[in-house]
Amino acid sequence: MSRARESPGMRFIQALPVLAALAVGSQGGEFKDGTQADASPPECKNVPGDPEWPSDLSWKALNATTGGKLTKTAPVAESCYDGPFSNKDLGKCARVAKMWSDQDFQTSNPVGRPYPYNITCAPVDYAAAAAKKLAPDTGGYTIEGDRHDPDYVPDNRHDPLGVFYRPSCVGAEAFVERPDGRLCRV
Repeated sequence: MSRARESPGMRFIQALPVLAALAVGSQGGEFKDGTQADASPPECKNVPGDPEWPSDLSWKALNATTGGKLTKTAPVAESCYDGPFSNKDLGKCARVAKMWSDQDFQTSNPVGRPYPYNITCAPVDYAAAAAKKLAPDTGGYTIEGDRHDPDYVPDNRHDPLGVFYRPSCVGAEAFVERPDGRLCRV
């Protein structure tokens, strides 16, 4: 059967071994060479360079089964961050920060979505900037009274600028950011 006549379903069936290999590598099990993959969930989210991150060869094999339709993505603001696989470039970062709230800029990137959906790894900490604009007694709290009280709790339902509620990363409810930037389970 020629490549042009293959149905999407047939290409999916051909992709199953590659998908299975990727799944085994990420969720535990045995590889074809007999080595064991860790069955426990990782402590931190995998990033490029981690042993659990799929190799370029694995990604290329999967992409071949889709007719080259996969898009390799990178965070819109990757130029603003340090790290082992950093592409930090302060010139590019300045442009990203300037254009961040522009919907056309966001949607021109394969992973871009207009704010507030794409708020992971934002180039500018808008919550911190908003906090600087607040007057000392601005905002609503669950306990009206002495803010130095040990039981004092800010109430994000009365936080119009999003200062106290900071969903800064995907899955923020289950992960915390370490000083090295890795997202790790709570």
